Amino acid sequence: MRNHMAMAAAVVVITALLGTSRAQPADLTGVWVGQQKCDRFDGSKFVTKFLNDVMMISQTGNEIRLAALLIDDTLQLTFQGTVIDDVKDPDHKGQAAFTECTTTPTSPYQETGRATKIDVRVDDGGKFEATSIFFEVGLDGNSPDTGTCAWTYQRVAAEDPGVPSCAEAAGGQSRRRR
Repeated sequence: MRNHMAMAAAVVVITALLGTSRAQPADLTGVWVGQQKCDRFDGSKFVTKFLNDVMMISQTGNEIRLAALLIDDTLQLTFQGTVIDDVKDPDHKGQAAFTECTTTPTSPYQETGRATKIDVRVDDGGKFEATSIFFEVGLDGNSPDTGTCAWTYQRVAAEDPGVPSCAEAAGGQSRRRR
């Protein structure tokens, strides 16, 4: 009898564990406003600030697609990446890695980034803080340029802006940070 009770308890625990669905990943979908500050070098050190910037994010599962750096009413850069949930609060917090869509070892523009603070809440929208590193070859008479950018954004809307995946955006021209 004792073995049957222990077996029944084990079955209940295993069923509960297997039946428990995993929480949804922190959802970054929406429109974000903020800024990027880039420490750069093209033979001389200089800083470029992209104030009052707009970033758009679409997310499916843990995959994110970002478009950022609004210049002359055009989002200059498109990225694709992955959100990694915080095990303590996966519905709201996490980190992410992302790469600019045209980035390859031989592409004229290369950028990759890491969001070290993702905190999405219904009441305050959310926070997105990241660091990226980029390199662009000298094009159009410009010197080669490399830099590290600090990203700080707040979410202002949670509707999906429909950012395309890198495959859907293929054929697009690589843009530069100006």
